[in-house]
Amino acid sequence: GRVVALATATSSSSTETKNNPKTVQFSNLEIRTYPLTLGDNPSVSSGPPLTLDWNHETTHTFSVDAYESQLAPPEDRRPLAAMARPASLRVAILCDDARIGLRTVQATVREVEAVKRQRRRTVESLGSNPVARLLRRAVRKCSPKRS
Repeated sequence: GRVVALATATSSSSTETKNNPKTVQFSNLEIRTYPLTLGDNPSVSSGPPLTLDWNHETTHTFSVDAYESQLAPPEDRRPLAAMARPASLRVAILCDDARIGLRTVQATVREVEAVKRQRRRTVESLGSNPVARLLRRAVRKCSPKRS
């Protein structure tokens, strides 16, 4: 199945020296893989949102040094935009890998779209609300000037 890996550092130690008052060092890195499931975040551009399942599937522990020696150089890593998944792929992940029914996915998409519409209406109504306009103006006047 398709999974997402999250890394956490373990076995940390903290030291203090004259030149560097606070130093933290990590010796191990734990990588857990989580299956993807149907989410509810309305910030998705279109289609169903994905989220991590609560339970992880596997855990791998590495020394930080060993892990970093295997990392690709920054210029060879995928840019953030290349990690986005189109709506059709997200539907396939949910239906095929997570075994979530198409009707459930479609119902969630409708709910997400309803939340997005409500948020747009709220933003639009704030523009015509005189109290909100006065509040925004007061906040601007009290905010530090940007240079």
